[in-house]
Amino acid sequence: MNLKIALPIGLCAFAGAISLQAQTTYSVDFNTPGDLDTYFNNWTGGSVPLVQDTSSGLGGSGGLTVDLGNDQGLAIYKQGFSLAAGNTFTISAFYNDQHDSGYGGLGLSATPLGAQVAYDVAPANSVGVSAHAGGMIFDDTVGTDNSGAQYPSYGGDIPANQWYKIVDQITFTGSQFNSIFSIYNSDANGNVGSLVHTESASQANSVLAGGTEVYAYIGAAGDRMSEIDGFSATTDAVPVPTPEPGTIALCALGGAGLLGLRRRK
Repeated sequence: MNLKIALPIGLCAFAGAISLQAQTTYSVDFNTPGDLDTYFNNWTGGSVPLVQDTSSGLGGSGGLTVDLGNDQGLAIYKQGFSLAAGNTFTISAFYNDQHDSGYGGLGLSATPLGAQVAYDVAPANSVGVSAHAGGMIFDDTVGTDNSGAQYPSYGGDIPANQWYKIVDQITFTGSQFNSIFSIYNSDANGNVGSLVHTESASQANSVLAGGTEVYAYIGAAGDRMSEIDGFSATTDAVPVPTPEPGTIALCALGGAGLLGLRRRK
């Protein structure tokens, strides 16, 4: 299920002034055919992009399959969010770790369209995390931070043939992004188990910080994560307005009517 926020037509003129303080969660379970194309821009620069099917996800339900051995696969959520100091974004997804070389990642992009620019999972002008077998990387494609950490609880590769939940909580201070990465064990039905590891970092991405909106992304690279499911983005940021054409027309007619009244006075 994907939660959307719709503004009443009467609020069209004030949409830019509305501020949402409550946390809102946007989620996609990929159980409805077409969810990938409906809610994400699926980058097709790799030999095979991420593919939605009916049985590769949690509990044998719908999910995304990854072309193992393909260099990169990336999907950016179409719904954007305004960026303001104090906003927090918690992005998560479940990944099935099948092999021993590659990454599963997620984070925030400056645009809803883009390609991966590194072997780990990171589009241009983004901050996020890439998890691999023995640890993780804080990705920042502007290059101000690219630190990594190991999973001390395992002392080596995390077990293969198992699902994991990857979470990146990102808070924007107005000049930098404070990120908290967490990875959890999970069973094949999406029941989250113990915490594997958590790590934090501050990322001073000047391009992303200088923009006005951000977009969540998920992806995989290399020969490791075979499936992705259960995308979720929770935030207190204002969603970027994406009105339907009919709503735009009604707003335009309303504006024209007000202008006509003003001229007759």
